Amino acid sequence: MVPRSTGSRLTVTPTVATDIAGAGFLNGVTLFSPGTLLVADDTADVVWRVDLGSGSARPWLTDSLLIPPAGGLPIGPNGIKLLSGAAYISITGAGTILRVPILPDGSAGTPEVWASSLQVDDFASGADGSVFAATQMGEIIRLFPDGSRTRLSTGTLGDAAVAFGPTAADSQDIYVMNNDGAFLGLPGGPGDASIVRLSTDTTGVTPESQVVPEPSPLWLVGAGSCVLIVLRRRTS
Repeated sequence: MVPRSTGSRLTVTPTVATDIAGAGFLNGVTLFSPGTLLVADDTADVVWRVDLGSGSARPWLTDSLLIPPAGGLPIGPNGIKLLSGAAYISITGAGTILRVPILPDGSAGTPEVWASSLQVDDFASGADGSVFAATQMGEIIRLFPDGSRTRLSTGTLGDAAVAFGPTAADSQDIYVMNNDGAFLGLPGGPGDASIVRLSTDTTGVTPESQVVPEPSPLWLVGAGSCVLIVLRRRTS
């Protein structure tokens, strides 16, 4: 897809930042620090630390909690966000969200299960400490700090990613991207993908360390075993 903006045309030029030896299927990605990414790997059950300057990559986190149990969905680390000095990682096949403290030297602390018994893809956090988690099954699960949960119906299948609105007009709304069941084996096949907007009673929290390294602006894309940087150049 070519991005568009009013009054101008944007061209995109993808470049390969790095090929990660040993990677399986890269999915979630977050900026860890200027010039450094954390990338969740669904099938290698690893969170990689990628240096964009050198193109090098090494495991940041390997742990048994990243491995989905046998006989279930073979999907390990999926979504990843940095909040309150820790990395939060959804392990889809295990039905968990992990909390991993970030130590002063930037290494991973001991992971712990922050939430369980829910199949989570991507997620977003509210200013009240709650988490809005996409489940692929037609609803967003909202997890509160006290452990309670509520459910918000989306009316769609394949809900995969969640984000709060960026403006004053929609700062308390979440946008839910769905593939309308593309991976659910529906008898009639998937429907049309869409984006659903839902109102909440809280604003979103900007994940920590989302500092975009030079050159700017950029898009980050995880696919297969490589990371792409998509540079945007504005032309009139």
